[in-house]
Amino acid sequence: MSIMKFWPSTIFLSENYLKSAEYTRLASRKAGKTASLNDAIAHTKNRITSLERLPQSEDVQKQIIDARSALGLYMTQMNYHGEAKEAIDPIIDLAIKYNYRRRLCQIYTILGTYHLSVEDSSPEALRVLEEALRISEEVKDFLTSVLASLWLGYALGWNCEFEKSANYIQRAIDINLAAKILWGIVVTKSILSYSCYYHHGKINLQFKTSAEALRISEESGDIYSKAIALYRPWCFMLWEGIVEGG
Repeated sequence: MSIMKFWPSTIFLSENYLKSAEYTRLASRKAGKTASLNDAIAHTKNRITSLERLPQSEDVQKQIIDARSALGLYMTQMNYHGEAKEAIDPIIDLAIKYNYRRRLCQIYTILGTYHLSVEDSSPEALRVLEEALRISEEVKDFLTSVLASLWLGYALGWNCEFEKSANYIQRAIDINLAAKILWGIVVTKSILSYSCYYHHGKINLQFKTSAEALRISEESGDIYSKAIALYRPWCFMLWEGIVEGG
């Protein structure tokens, strides 16, 4: 068995919390880059547990803000919006206290998706997501800029503001293309096909964009991309009566 398999547990049980927190931080980042989001979530939860057992200095509190923001973002990408909000609830006031803008834009992105997906409050979602995008651009946090743009586009699509929706989602696509993040391209193109083209009645564009996402997911090779890319076309065919649900 590789040392990478049992080292996290060994460190965690030894109560060497600083080393455990650093190892799980690196492990979660590695998992996140390959869209292994379940692994990223598990590592980040262990990181939080380690950090919260340390004396609560300002540095440790900021690391907790980092970890809980990351957990919320991973949860959001899995569409676990209730759990994402639970992850950030304990750190909202702390992030405001320290004016921790790099994490505040992430916190606002998570809150915006919660307002949209759980509370079904588009006006509040748009307000919070616009603030998240503004701050993310000021601090040059490109990941949060992608997520805030994507969810803004998604929310505007539900409001039938299709042109605005497409503009925001295209921004997210362009950043992923520039960074050559294949699974990010798949997700953003899939949402573009759904939020902008399907609901707008642009069925040809919808199928074309979905096919592009599916092709790229095969290149990417990760399960998350394939699941997203296959799910949308199946939904379209189900709604159009091409296939039967079951």
